[in-house]
Amino acid sequence: MNIIIYIVATAIGFFLSFVGVVFAMLSGQQFAYVIGGLLVLAHIGSFLFVRNQAMQGKGRQAAIALASPLFVVMGVMSVFVFGGYVVSLFERDSPAFTSACKTAGAQFYKLPASPVRSLAYDWEGEYAPPFNYFTLGFGGRVSSLGIRDFPYPPAIEFTERRHSNREGLLVGAPGPYVRFPRQGAFYGIETLTADALVSYQLTPADELGKAMVEQGMVRYELTVTDRRNGEKLAFLRYIIDSKKRRACGSTGDNTLDERTFVLKAVGVQ
Repeated sequence: MNIIIYIVATAIGFFLSFVGVVFAMLSGQQFAYVIGGLLVLAHIGSFLFVRNQAMQGKGRQAAIALASPLFVVMGVMSVFVFGGYVVSLFERDSPAFTSACKTAGAQFYKLPASPVRSLAYDWEGEYAPPFNYFTLGFGGRVSSLGIRDFPYPPAIEFTERRHSNREGLLVGAPGPYVRFPRQGAFYGIETLTADALVSYQLTPADELGKAMVEQGMVRYELTVTDRRNGEKLAFLRYIIDSKKRRACGSTGDNTLDERTFVLKAVGVQ
C-alpha cells in the first residue's frame, strides 16, 4: 500500500513540475532552464528526504513531499524576487538610465485629417515588444509591469500586428501579419491595411531574447503615422529596466499606458 502512495505522490509532483516548466517558457527559454534545473534539484531533495523518513518508519506521512517540488521552487523564487525588489529600492539609478530618461516622454504633433477606423502595430526583428504598461510606486520604482490588451473603443473596427508568439501557430496564414476584427477570430494577412501605423524601434535587441524578469535597460520608441497620407501624428519614448525594476517615460500619473497614448494620437480618446 505504501508503494502506491509514493507512486501517486511522485506522479503528481512530476505533473505539477511539467506545468511549471510550460508556464516558465512563456518568460523565455533561459528562464525555463533555470526553473527546470531548480525543479530537478527539488525532486532529488524530496526523494532523499522521503527515503530518510521511510527508514525511520515515517515514510507514509512524508510522502507528500514527493508532490511538493514545484511549491518549494515557487517559494524560493518568491523570496529571491521579494529580496531583490527590496534591495532595488535603495539602489541608485545608473548614469546610462538617468541620461536615457532625459529624453523620455510623449510628443503629439497633429491629429489625423480624417477619422481613424483601424490600427496596425509593426516592429523589426523576431521579438515582439514584451511590455506596454507600467506603474511607478515607492521611490519611483516599478510596482507593476506587463501587457494590457483590453478591447478597443467601438470607433476602431479592427487592429493588425506582426505575428508573434502571443497568437500561437496560425494554420494556413498567408503572411507575416495578423488581423483582429471587432468580432470573430483573428486570421493571418499578407500586408497591413489599417489607417494608422504604430511602428516600434526597440534597442538593444539582444536584451529582448532574455527572460522578461532578466531584461536590462531597453529603449522603446513608438512612432504613430497616418498611413493614408504619411503624416506623423505622435512619438513616444520610454525606458524599462525590468531586472532592476526601473522605468521612465510615463504617459499619465506615474503610469505608462501605451494603448492610451495611441488612441489619443489618432483622436479616438
